[in-house]
Amino acid sequence: MILGEPCNRIHRLQGRLSVVFDTAISLPGLTANQNLDYVRHLLGHKRGRVNAEVLEAVDLSEYANSRVSSLSLGQAKRLAIAGALLGEPELLVLDEPLSGLDTMGVRRMLRLFNRLREQGMTMLLSSHRLAEMQRVVTHVGILYGGRIEREGEIGELLGHTGTCHVLDVGSLERTQRLLESLEGVEFELIKINGRERLVVSSGAVPIAELNRRLVQENIEVSGIEPRVHTLQSVFEHLVDSHEADA
Repeated sequence: MILGEPCNRIHRLQGRLSVVFDTAISLPGLTANQNLDYVRHLLGHKRGRVNAEVLEAVDLSEYANSRVSSLSLGQAKRLAIAGALLGEPELLVLDEPLSGLDTMGVRRMLRLFNRLREQGMTMLLSSHRLAEMQRVVTHVGILYGGRIEREGEIGELLGHTGTCHVLDVGSLERTQRLLESLEGVEFELIKINGRERLVVSSGAVPIAELNRRLVQENIEVSGIEPRVHTLQSVFEHLVDSHEADA
């Protein structure tokens, strides 16, 4: 269901749903204003936002009379979003909106997303750029193998695995034996920058207490750092789990 309509009745959502595909589709020989007029004609938008309003929304007001062929890739993508905003949609779907953009282009696009969200726009973003998406989304669904493997509010998703710390110790074997003896402590051995480290979820054992036990066992502790979860790390953990089960 999309906005209360079944997928095979998506034509009923004209004006309520707008989609912007990965490749910005425009007529390069026409100006930004002329492209918007053409989109309005194609979609039959007789009411809604005027050109000046949507161009201002995507920071393209000064390019209203510029030919699309003179715009950068980021500007062309933002113009496509301006066209999608003409009919005042309830849901805006964007496919890989950051693909091909340089650092400044990504910065402007993320700023646009935040501004649209603050104005009450609901957006569905499909992207492989997880680090950037983490800065703007409120809810996440992670696809793997054509199926949704994780979904939920982003804070909940990133906190799903609990609080973890990375241990840099002198003896991995002795540390693992100690960790195995502690109730409620889970750990795994991973490589970080080519070095083997222990990632520990201490559970009921405070990290300060764990550090004390390591020192008592005369295990050299070079560092204990909190492991901050990101969408990228959650995705990589998901992939590792699937590969381990294969």
